[in-house]
Amino acid sequence: MNALLPHHNPLWFRCQHDGNALALLNDQRSYSFRQLANEVAQLCASLERQGVSSGDPVVVISNKATAQLLLQLSCLQLGAIFCPLSFHQPQSALEAMAAKLGARFYWSDDHQLPGLQALTLGDGVGEGEGSFTLPAHLNSKQANSVVFTSGSSGAPKAVVHSWSNHFFSALGSNKGLSLKPGERWLLSLPLFHIGGQAILWRCLVAGAAVVTSSHNLNTQLLAKQGITHLSLVPTQLYRLLRDPGFNPTQLPLRKLLIGGASCEESLLEQAINRGFEVYSSYGSSELCSQIATRNHRIHEHYQVLPFRQAKQVNGELYLKGETLFMGYWGAQGIKRPEDGEGWFNSGDRGEVQGSDLQIFGRSSNMFISGGENIQPEEIEQVLLQHPSIEQAVVLPQPNPEYGHRPVAFVQLAAGLNYNELEAHLRQQLAGLKLPVRYYELPPLRSLKPQRQNLQKLLSRDQAQPASIEGL
Repeated sequence: MNALLPHHNPLWFRCQHDGNALALLNDQRSYSFRQLANEVAQLCASLERQGVSSGDPVVVISNKATAQLLLQLSCLQLGAIFCPLSFHQPQSALEAMAAKLGARFYWSDDHQLPGLQALTLGDGVGEGEGSFTLPAHLNSKQANSVVFTSGSSGAPKAVVHSWSNHFFSALGSNKGLSLKPGERWLLSLPLFHIGGQAILWRCLVAGAAVVTSSHNLNTQLLAKQGITHLSLVPTQLYRLLRDPGFNPTQLPLRKLLIGGASCEESLLEQAINRGFEVYSSYGSSELCSQIATRNHRIHEHYQVLPFRQAKQVNGELYLKGETLFMGYWGAQGIKRPEDGEGWFNSGDRGEVQGSDLQIFGRSSNMFISGGENIQPEEIEQVLLQHPSIEQAVVLPQPNPEYGHRPVAFVQLAAGLNYNELEAHLRQQLAGLKLPVRYYELPPLRSLKPQRQNLQKLLSRDQAQPASIEGL
């Protein structure tokens, strides 16, 4: 049978059908699918000797992408659970997350987790004595990986996915983006983010190659490694567009997938005008990355991808399908949060008409000012339309007269005049929605600003005023 099915081991399948094709490329070397399978088999044997078995959570803390990818593939073969944690987190948070998972094993190149067994990968990744034979079939419904949500609007939750979730997520995404054998996708997002993990699985399911690099993302890297597909958050897109060489006439790159945060339409238009195929994505950890995607040359709204379903209930989006996660990891096991019919409340406000999907923002972000509902994302979108503003996050600040008023954290790309900014905002926003104060957006340590952390700065009076002329 030539079709990859959910119960097939995808790495074994690739070895049978196109074992000599490029599977993984990094700064030092390239791997065919057959070579990659050999590396993974050796690593599996090493992990088994160290005591790792099916069902074991394996905590991983590192920024070494190739090593992490090999560990992720090895966990899939062994039935272990791949649990990458952000190396940006403080030690106390890392220890708390490992404890929540009940983990016994971890691997890191520069962190220690007391009380857990530190795994070794050998002198070279995957080296070691012993043997392991890759299985042809997998239990596609058992827990395969855990990612922690960003915690941008609450405490991080441990989201559990099966191989089946990853498989159908990749299959639906690849259909929309037409990923093919021989193409290359750069791992431009971290593996502790579901968007990073999704890149590996899309490539493996499609027979394409995933590319890793320790170098900064720039046009030289894209050209050298022959990148055809690229996932970006808006900040990455903004920086690349500053380079005239970021152009499909000079690069093999054709398709851009933008997600992670609100993106200003003018940035997307710049990329489209240069000749790229630009797709924006609405997704979540709970739905295993992408839920809906918009091809900006064709569609006005997001289109729900195959193997996902969406409906609206009282203005909120409910989701289900093959990509819906197994549940949240907790002390009493994996807790499934969906209703009796299998629908999961996304916590997002939106509208569904057929396959068209519109997103208005998080329900939990909405606040009331002077009796009117304020959706911060609406204000953020208008702020981002101003050429001097690179990023914006709007939050409520207590006010004795109105209950709350909006304030904005901004990252400026250039000098900004307050009167000019207010005139820009008044063209699209009611007076009650105009931010009453502006603060500097602190340097990011994750893919997107953490609302919870910014709210703490406000409550402690530690936010720094933004450098806006005339304030």
